[in-house]
Amino acid sequence: MTAIAISLSGDLLSMLKSFEKQEQPVNQLALSYLQLDRFLKKDCDRVYVDLKNSDEDKVRIVKEAKGKVDKNYLLTTANHRNELVLSGGTGKGNMRLLRIWSASFEAQDGLVKISITEPNKNYSKLYLKLDKAPKDDEQVKSKEETKD
Repeated sequence: MTAIAISLSGDLLSMLKSFEKQEQPVNQLALSYLQLDRFLKKDCDRVYVDLKNSDEDKVRIVKEAKGKVDKNYLLTTANHRNELVLSGGTGKGNMRLLRIWSASFEAQDGLVKISITEPNKNYSKLYLKLDKAPKDDEQVKSKEETKD
């Protein structure tokens, strides 16, 4: 009986050692979501979706700081739809978020739904909760004019 217990504990120990040596892949989807969410909500008063300039291929996101429109960002795919990226409104630079197979977007007031097919053909959905857009378009225009 003692020999069986020692044998089982030895097998268990070797199995645990081999498990520790295996690299556990980082969940890139979750990491990309956190990176995007933190970047958009950092140093701002309000972040909302520009519904007029968003469609199933892209979502325009407006970031306000101190009551003025600070930045416009475009959430879209790049490199023949193989990457999910966030680009600045000036077109300079991209934040590569995730390697994907394909993606489509659905924008609502206060919510962005991203449907992603990953390279391994897994299907995922990301929901990015944002602030509601200002009710009055003139209010946004006056904020943009005061910024210049």
